[in-house]
Formats: sequence, C-alpha cells, structure tokens
Amino acid sequence: MKKYKLVESDKIVVGKYVLYRLEATRSFSNIKKGDLGGYVENETSLAHDGDCWIGDDAQVFDGAKVIGDALVGGDAWVFGRSLVSGNARVSDTVWVSEDAQVSGNAQVHENAWILRKSKVSGNAKVGGNARVSEGAKVGGTTQVSGNTRVL
Repeated sequence: MKKYKLVESDKIVVGKYVLYRLEATRSFSNIKKGDLGGYVENETSLAHDGDCWIGDDAQVFDGAKVIGDALVGGDAWVFGRSLVSGNARVSDTVWVSEDAQVSGNAQVHENAWILRKSKVSGNAKVGGNARVSEGAKVGGTTQVSGNTRVL
C-alpha cells in the first residue's frame, strides 16, 4: 500500500522541474494519515516502503531518492541523482547534490553542502556551513562544522 500521494494542486517550479507536495495516505512512524510533507518531482523520489519521509518545505528532484528510514526536512534540497538512505537525517538549509550520498545514521544540517559524489555515512555529523565535495568521504563518528571544507 502506498504511503503517500502527490498533491497535484500544490506544486512549485524549480528551474525546469515541477515539484508536488506530498500527503500521507496512511500513518507510519511519526507521520499521520493526511499530514503534508515536502516536495518531490515524482514517486521515484521517495520510497513507499520503510519510514522515510520528506517534510516541511524540503525538495527532492532531478533523479534524487530518499529511501529506508531516512528523513529530509526543513528547507533542504536533495537533487542531481543523490541518495539519502538508512536512518540519515538531512535538515535545515542543506544541499545534497551531484551524485552525493548521505547514509547510515549520518546527520547533515545547518547550511551544509554535500556535493560531487561525496559520501557522509556512519554516525558522522556535518553542519555549520561546512562543505564536503569532490568525492570526499566523511564517516565513523566524525564531526565537520564551521566553515570547514572537505575535498
């Protein structure tokens, strides 16, 4: 059974992409039937299995996916064939793009950018204007913050 539907009447345009608001069609995890979520390009952006969800005004598009029990919220943008999976949390004003991956129990928040085939995994935390890019890997219990650049 599908856990959400696209609200055709509530859409936004981001460049060449049309994104639709999510509405939960059943209750799961902390989401109740009827709750509104963030925006997706289509149903391949968010898996119907697991407890994954896109909330608030977050946007997932351009071949990006949220799967497993991952959560994307705030004003986060996940795009460019990127993947958020496992129990990962992506929130605030974050960009995950260009084939980047956030997985495991990783947390990305506070204006961080994960770009260009980079990976954040394990119990890593990236925030505070940090940039992880150019295929860099941040894992384990590593914490990256401030204006740090990991290339």
